[in-house]
Amino acid sequence: MTVDQLVNEILPGYKNFVFRDPEVEKIAVDRLQKCVGCEHLNHIVKSKKWGKKCGVCGCPVLVKIRSTNSNCPKGKW
Repeated sequence: MTVDQLVNEILPGYKNFVFRDPEVEKIAVDRLQKCVGCEHLNHIVKSKKWGKKCGVCGCPVLVKIRSTNSNCPKGKW
């Protein structure tokens, strides 16, 4: 992941994780449903707070699904 991707995609996801917005949470729930059944969902939990990571991009799923600037690297959402 590049620094630009981190700043433009993942940091907004952290912000939305901490400061929950009902509209973003609707998007996050829809995205999470697609991630749960994905073969690329990494089941290694390195952090109890951030949980599972995407096996393709390495992002924490609970953060990435809340980044409205992000897309699934496999095009699932």
